[in-house]
Amino acid sequence: MSLLTDARQYPLSAQVDIVFGDIPGSAAVPVLDLPQGATIVEMVLYVDTAFSGGTTHDLDIGDASDPNRYTPTISEIDATGIPTNAPVVNYFVTTGSEPQLTVTPTHTGGDPTAGAARLLVRYVVEGRHNENQGDGLEFQGAPA
Repeated sequence: MSLLTDARQYPLSAQVDIVFGDIPGSAAVPVLDLPQGATIVEMVLYVDTAFSGGTTHDLDIGDASDPNRYTPTISEIDATGIPTNAPVVNYFVTTGSEPQLTVTPTHTGGDPTAGAARLLVRYVVEGRHNENQGDGLEFQGAPA
């Protein structure tokens, strides 16, 4: 291990709005491009309007290599609030073969006819060095 003296990263954030028309059927839908070397450090799925029409509606969150990487137990989206079986952050570091975060719906009894959710994602990117720590002099009122 080495002492980290610079190369610090701010977490980046993204909010993805998902409405019922975005997730028909059962195919994976790309929702967020992630750079190679990104590590998701926080993820929240919040259902604003329950997905309805049909019988039940669930959602897996993952990527091309693992469609349920962040939902080992599928999230139920047919009630408002943070769903039963909320996404789990596992600190996976993306590679070139997983360029996008995906959601994969599972509908029973037909596609939803209503529903809206927000997926909030916070991540850091390995090797991103544009937030470096300075020497602090600019904050101490040093004469120019």
